[in-house]
Amino acid sequence: MWLNLLPISLIVAQEPFAKWTTTELTLNNGIVQRILQLPSPTGNFSTISYKPVSGDFKYFEKNNPEFQFDINNKTYSGTDNWSFVNIQKIVDSKAGQGAAVTLLSQDKQVEITLHYLLYPNLPVIRKNLIIKNLSPDTVSLESIDIEKFNITAYWATTFSWVCHDYGRRRSIGPYDGNIRTCFCLRAHPAMALH
Repeated sequence: MWLNLLPISLIVAQEPFAKWTTTELTLNNGIVQRILQLPSPTGNFSTISYKPVSGDFKYFEKNNPEFQFDINNKTYSGTDNWSFVNIQKIVDSKAGQGAAVTLLSQDKQVEITLHYLLYPNLPVIRKNLIIKNLSPDTVSLESIDIEKFNITAYWATTFSWVCHDYGRRRSIGPYDGNIRTCFCLRAHPAMALH
């Protein structure tokens, strides 16, 4: 007689990586956790906590711009007054789970949708920003920051590594990018990339 045993992870239904209330969105895959403040029903949209599930991590301030872009020389960011439109669960073909948050600008000229995806056993959150022009005019979209954080002040040069050149090179301490810097990752040495 053969007895087939399934791993516990297959037997127990997986907890969703995104949960929300009327005021907060919590993203958590068991490795990394990010908590965002939602406009309720209007207000700013900001990451208030972003850290590993276990351990101490104090890189980011409590409130962050979250994103920023310019339309016709007017700057929009998460610190502006936004109206909450909706939030919905999203998934992808690579076992990613998360949420999509749609917001409307106070001037009713811009609608944005932010997608947050987490993956099993990975300490990263994939994010993208969709910007929709609601005005009848053609606009100039510039200076897009999909991810914008206020970083805590620190002086130790070995507090983190900066991975640049598409994540292939590491620098310890401050790093100034250039026009070819399209990907830059800041990593704590205790969570080293192997």
